[in-house]
Amino acid sequence: MQRGMSLFRRALLVLALLTPVSCAQWSTLRIGHENPALLADRWAVAFTKGDLNALIGVYDRDAIVWGTSASSMRKGTRAIRDYYGLLLAGVPGTRVVLRDTGARLYGGTAVTAGTYVLHGTGNDGRQTATPVRFVMICVKREGAWVVAEHYLSLAGS
Repeated sequence: MQRGMSLFRRALLVLALLTPVSCAQWSTLRIGHENPALLADRWAVAFTKGDLNALIGVYDRDAIVWGTSASSMRKGTRAIRDYYGLLLAGVPGTRVVLRDTGARLYGGTAVTAGTYVLHGTGNDGRQTATPVRFVMICVKREGAWVVAEHYLSLAGS
């Protein structure tokens, strides 16, 4: 009888030790507005639609963007709006197709990274497909995830 109780207690101890790990892992898998990985989806949809306001809405007001066609970083809403305003005007009808993406949670900060392909039409009228890699540093502001820093670079072929 004593031996059986000892095994039962060990099983409870193992269960108790594993439960916090399971709960922590579960919190990174939740779906909905709590998932910072959805920011990349929102960004891609807004870019594809050419919706500048929705695109800016993904970013924190003090965000920093290093764009693929930028010679310097853009800091804050106004600079980011100017950057995307010129970019969207220069590449109307461009589609963003997300590829390998994922998000990792670090308390109140998340890192979303991956690749996407920009599909559009070149100056010569030919269809183009430009692979890009990105990293978004996301933070929670007023209960919602926003992008605080966004780095993009050409990924090569």
